[in-house]
Amino acid sequence: MAQFNLRRRHPVNKREARTLNAALAEAHGLEFSYRPGEVELAQSPTGQALLRDGRVIAFERGDRWHLAVRGLLELAPPGGWVQVDMGAVPFLRNGANVMAAGINDVAEAVTKGDLVWVREENHQRPLAVGEASMDGAEMVASARGMAVKTLHHIGDTVWDFGGDD
Repeated sequence: MAQFNLRRRHPVNKREARTLNAALAEAHGLEFSYRPGEVELAQSPTGQALLRDGRVIAFERGDRWHLAVRGLLELAPPGGWVQVDMGAVPFLRNGANVMAAGINDVAEAVTKGDLVWVREENHQRPLAVGEASMDGAEMVASARGMAVKTLHHIGDTVWDFGGDD
């Protein structure tokens, strides 16, 4: 398994907390109230990561912040999700991209290029985070093709960082 290394890890200061709260609120439509010292920022190989209690709860992709699967387990946002049938779950746990054939529902306003979270149909629990490769309506209507490129999933190095689950 590849190692997930974080560098320049430090507690969030007041200015960073304000910026993070605004960025996460804009991305998810929820109010975030992380206080200085409550969370840490670190530099990961792909951008910045936000940690609480030593675990990654959010990450930066380009100039956008998104909750990691652990963050989604705590605060499942009302939008920005793609729902898959139970047949897709084993593949997603192994890091596969989400294929349109396995999607049975999509939140409103999901468009190509959005960062989305993938949930399973029975309990609506998050499984992965990815970038939409097609619009939401097209995902549900299509029977073929890649709908979401997986960036992070349960069981990957980001998930394993800092914990024994």
